[in-house]
Amino acid sequence: MTPEHLAIRAEVVALLIDTDPFAGWRGELTHADGRPYTADEAALTASATGEERAAANQLQRLAADDFAERARRRKRLDQILLSAHFQALNAVIEEVQEQCPEELRPGLGQAPIAATTRWQDQQDMALAAAIRHHILPGLSSELLAEAEEILAHIDGGGQLR
Repeated sequence: MTPEHLAIRAEVVALLIDTDPFAGWRGELTHADGRPYTADEAALTASATGEERAAANQLQRLAADDFAERARRRKRLDQILLSAHFQALNAVIEEVQEQCPEELRPGLGQAPIAATTRWQDQQDMALAAAIRHHILPGLSSELLAEAEEILAHIDGGGQLR
């Protein structure tokens, strides 16, 4: 084995992580943002060692764990929202739909995964802002604290994350 293969190459791990998983279903090799791989990138990916693939898989598992935690928080936030007044809930829905129209949502499996993730992040930010404006003022102090903690994970306490 050559000396350059003795260590995990960060650029190989980054490239493995930056692959659009939906593109593989279409028989393509593209980045998460939809750009096709160059011949050099394809060769670099093909030269990945087992350790590099394992490192990429571990990072992807950590990302999946983060996704699962986000989903858990989102579910709890949905439960809290159900306790809100109907008019406030409708105001949140209208505000989010206005800022992130569903017809602009990238199609799953059709658009680069980065575009889908960006759209979801924009929707989450719009949702958090609308909840802060319409829902939080009407919550009990106990639910308010819990909702603010969840929203802080979504938008950094009202700041871009």
